[in-house]
Amino acid sequence: MNTSNVVQATEERVTDAAVRASEKAGELAGAFKAQVAQFKEKAGEFGDRLRVAATEAKDGLVETGKATQEKLSEGIDRAGESYDDVKDSLGEVVSDLLDQAASASEKVANYVRANPGRSFAAAVALGYIASRLVKSRRAKKR
Repeated sequence: MNTSNVVQATEERVTDAAVRASEKAGELAGAFKAQVAQFKEKAGEFGDRLRVAATEAKDGLVETGKATQEKLSEGIDRAGESYDDVKDSLGEVVSDLLDQAASASEKVANYVRANPGRSFAAAVALGYIASRLVKSRRAKKR
């Protein structure tokens, strides 16, 4: 096997590994999105229960006086709105992070496809550095 065949085989392996890594990143992003959606759903349910409980509390206080009821109602409404604002903001932030992760994964995969030789060299260098770090940590533990 000559050098160009070895390089070509290595480039193909690196490209395949990058594609698999990109696919795995996509799967992880999908799983994370599902978890975020589940969190948002549960947060919505909690918000609904909070609103129901707040409404029940408000209705019970009607008998104690109009002024007290109005103050409590305003506070509860503001708390519900603040909770919804936080929930929406958190959902947007998580969605943006997921989009950025997917974009970064796609950029890496495209770079590896376009530059398999450089990518292989970088992978070898990173592997060497990682092995040195692991070895030095093991030596420190002893």
